[in-house]
Amino acid sequence: MQYIRRCYVCGELFVTDNPNATKCEECKAEVREKQREKKYAQYRTYNPRRLHIPRAGVSECVAMVDKYNQEHGTKYSYGQYASLVLLGKIKNDRW
Repeated sequence: MQYIRRCYVCGELFVTDNPNATKCEECKAEVREKQREKKYAQYRTYNPRRLHIPRAGVSECVAMVDKYNQEHGTKYSYGQYASLVLLGKIKNDRW
């Protein structure tokens, strides 16, 4: 049995086999895409627990850490330096 329904998103009439349908196929796809974007938006935002890959190579990063330690009299390891850069306490454009 086919049903004629009015889409509650766009207001157009559509024909469906589902008696519980409330959206036409076009609007259903749009709503699904918006929900997917909302769901995965958290992965595009800053997450401090997420693995961060620097723009420079590892050997260049280690050299930057050594240079920073010599200039500032510190003894940061690579991990400590990377954490401080990610927290914004150390400015580094190449990171």
